[in-house]
Amino acid sequence: MTRRGRTVGRWRNPPAVLLDMPRPTGETVRRRLVQILVTVYLIACVICVSLVVTAAVDDWRISSDRGTATAEVVSTGKKTLVRFPDAEGNYHSPGTGLKYPGGLEAGDRVKVEYRRDDPDNVKVAGRGWTLSLLPAASTWLVCTVVAGALLAGVGRSFRRGSAELREAGSAGLREAGSAGLREEGRVAGREEGSAPSGH
Repeated sequence: MTRRGRTVGRWRNPPAVLLDMPRPTGETVRRRLVQILVTVYLIACVICVSLVVTAAVDDWRISSDRGTATAEVVSTGKKTLVRFPDAEGNYHSPGTGLKYPGGLEAGDRVKVEYRRDDPDNVKVAGRGWTLSLLPAASTWLVCTVVAGALLAGVGRSFRRGSAELREAGSAGLREAGSAGLREEGRVAGREEGSAPSGH
């Protein structure tokens, strides 16, 4: 069978190709795991920072074109939905929810500030982006602790595996050495037994 034929045959049997591939070493696996964990951790850090930056930018946009109103809290949950009139008497109920809604319950009435040309950007009056620092910092702290624990676990796991491999290798060498000595002893014994005795 030609080389081209062998190549085609291998691609027709993907499991065989995968089995023929060299297996990564323990160090390679450890390095890849560390890279993945660090990447995920950095993404989480970026998300935490973006929460604060987004809140600050939204507040700045509201302050640059501010409108005020008294809103009624319609519902609370993952989002706090409110309904309020703008300066022209048109009612708005932003689907994105009210920013900084801590302590509010359905049925409450609260003074809000919104961007007049974008009423979906609305927040509780007197509250600002600094309130996003605590949840962002808390999230970052949790991510840091989890990432540190996972990295330490990966390190311990592979160090223990390497130690076991070294111990197994040493045991194998010792066993091989003992077997070699026993074999030499047997050979020497046979030679002594077969040597002619002098008269």
